[in-house]
Amino acid sequence: MAVSMQISEPVPLAAQPPALPLTVFERYILADDSADYPMMPLVELDLHGSFDRARLETAVAGALGRNVLLQARVERVSGRWQWKHEPNVQPLLDWQRDTVPIESVDGGRIDLRREIGLRLYVRQRADGARMIVHFHHACTDGYGMAAFLDDVMAGYVAAGDAQFQPPPYRATRHDRLLERGTFEPPVIADDRPRTLRQRLRDVSSFLRQRPVPLQATEQRPANGQRRINPLVMFKHVFDAGELARGSEARLNDLALARLFLVLRDWNRQHAARRQQPLRVLVPTDLRRRGDEAMPAANASGFAFVTRRLAELKDEATLLASLRAELQAVQRERHGAGFLQDIGSLLAVPGALPAALRFGGCAATAVLSYMGDPTRRLMRYLPRDEQGRVEGGGLRIEHFFFAPPVRRGTRLSVGLTRYAGRVHLGLTCDPWLYTPDDAQSLLTMLVDATRTGGA
Repeated sequence: MAVSMQISEPVPLAAQPPALPLTVFERYILADDSADYPMMPLVELDLHGSFDRARLETAVAGALGRNVLLQARVERVSGRWQWKHEPNVQPLLDWQRDTVPIESVDGGRIDLRREIGLRLYVRQRADGARMIVHFHHACTDGYGMAAFLDDVMAGYVAAGDAQFQPPPYRATRHDRLLERGTFEPPVIADDRPRTLRQRLRDVSSFLRQRPVPLQATEQRPANGQRRINPLVMFKHVFDAGELARGSEARLNDLALARLFLVLRDWNRQHAARRQQPLRVLVPTDLRRRGDEAMPAANASGFAFVTRRLAELKDEATLLASLRAELQAVQRERHGAGFLQDIGSLLAVPGALPAALRFGGCAATAVLSYMGDPTRRLMRYLPRDEQGRVEGGGLRIEHFFFAPPVRRGTRLSVGLTRYAGRVHLGLTCDPWLYTPDDAQSLLTMLVDATRTGGA
């Protein structure tokens, strides 16, 4: 029996899968994608136990059958970009001993016109392995990445145990992909719909109000070589109870407050002269009821949280204001408003590429919180006394992720909460910072998160 059927057979479309035109968000990501700054989130799993390549390949093939956008390219048909499913194409799997360095392919970029949006790198050691998964953001958001990797884990267990019969924990419905670009509209005080001209004016105003970028320590290298490998993430694990002030239930508020303080302090230490506000991009979940059955895809928008330097002097006030703003972001669906604005740019030929090319620094940094990425596995795979997922002779020790950086937005931070501990992953602009810089930023953020203080 095929692994995908053991897990729960996908509900097929009525006939041949119809063309899936790109959504507004997917078109935005592809427009922002470049060779220098690929839109490629990074996930890293630390695994304990004997890791078998053949079982992993079987598991990945089964998971791709349930998450078809990760096994698709984009193509232009009659002037319109759409997805083309490639059911016979498997992703790159680079499997080596742990002593072999990981070298990125094409600078870490996937060109979706030629390749499906997934690559895997495994480095095996005597007692386990490290698995790095590179996704293209046009294919899926963080929720979809976690769901796909849950499918891989379930498939891996099933491939080695014919008696393993997990319940249909996530009955994948491919037809939900037809609605992946449909969201509840944003809630605005003035409920009159904005005209295209008003939306374009709002976008223009936003682009003019540029935040200060994170101060660079280096010039772009003349030899065209990145200073940081795009497959390297800088990581830290907070033990339970280690976080200062506030519970993990308010982790996003706490981390955002401390990130603002670190951005301020870094720029001060590196003699940044400009006094513009700092701005952090925060992804927002726009999933509706029933979307849990949707295969891996993007059902997210972006919100932008801005603070002037004067607003960072009192941490208690800062934290309270951020908590209120993040609640409003979710309640009022600011992410949907972002998609409306991008849709307005797409309505004017050439407007979106021009805004991305000349918009400068749209955000100082990115902060994304995934929650517990293994929560779907709780229903049928055991956990040890520390809450770590076990199955198929493997134990997931750690789960890290980091969003991509883009031109002008030079730092990205990803948070997960796994096995009672908070996992932090950090990446920064590979052209303008060294590995030592990235480690310094990580240390500053860890220290600020532990101790607090403004």
